[in-house]
Amino acid sequence: MAVRVSSRTDRPAVGSSRDRSTGHGHPSGFRRHRGGGDPAVDHGDVPMNQLTVHRMHGLGNTVLLVDVRDLVGHDPQELAQRWCAEAAADCMLLHERTDVPRHSILNADGTPAELCGNGLRCLIRLGIDEGWYRPAGRIESPAGSHEYSLCEEGVRTSMPTPQFGFESVGAVPSRLPCEVAGDGACLSIELEGHRMDLHLVSTGNPHAVIPCSDVESLDAIDFIGPVLETHPAFECGINVHLVHVGSPGELALRSWERGVGPTQACATGATAAVAGLARAGLVDSRATVSMPGGVLCVEDGGPDGTTWNSGPADHLEPASLRLD
Repeated sequence: MAVRVSSRTDRPAVGSSRDRSTGHGHPSGFRRHRGGGDPAVDHGDVPMNQLTVHRMHGLGNTVLLVDVRDLVGHDPQELAQRWCAEAAADCMLLHERTDVPRHSILNADGTPAELCGNGLRCLIRLGIDEGWYRPAGRIESPAGSHEYSLCEEGVRTSMPTPQFGFESVGAVPSRLPCEVAGDGACLSIELEGHRMDLHLVSTGNPHAVIPCSDVESLDAIDFIGPVLETHPAFECGINVHLVHVGSPGELALRSWERGVGPTQACATGATAAVAGLARAGLVDSRATVSMPGGVLCVEDGGPDGTTWNSGPADHLEPASLRLD
């Protein structure tokens, strides 16, 4: 059942979505951002105490990309909080140049995350541009191993096989009064007088996907997002997404990300939306997902196949940030 919920014009908004420029054409097919609306990050000439950090974005989801060796002797979680605030970033990726490249993720509030799909594409793009990575290969995240290659949309990456239901997202069923449909992957709950369906999906990290009957209802993410993110049923928090199905192959999505708030895009959330709704027979297994930051192509491989994301990864102006 698709819910019609009050928009943010009816309720006070919690937080605000970061608005970022989409940049201009770049010969490689990717866009490099210079100036525009980017934050001016300048702490003066203190070379020993500052670091020039790569900034990139995937569909407006801005990330900081840092070599883990540069942070020896420093607290990465404290730096993630401070640097993300100063550089208008949603998260920080700490990468290691091992035989099979790997990385970890810290949200803007310093908490760790299992996967950032948009950040993953950005790190791959940076690694290829800098000559660290081959044009096609494998890379590891806390959520597992990912294949990648370049594609027409930008970068194509494999995603963890979607999992469904309470256990997949670490939910405590007794704390979430609801009606359970089928095997527990879809729940019917009442929130602030509105009856809505929750599709619980893990794509490396936990997601609650809520279908909406019209595009206008997607604006209610500013209200519903923080309520569910911190709900006692989700002890480790959860990413929340409102989705409208325009056609079986076209979705519109708004996201509230755990530890961040409203974002321009969420690749793992877009993957969760396609996987959850395809499982319910509401959309095709291949779909485009439109978000405020742009469009992501998702291919859901089902329980026995590989799930893929394809989308852009764009450079932003680097940031000079203090280490202490």
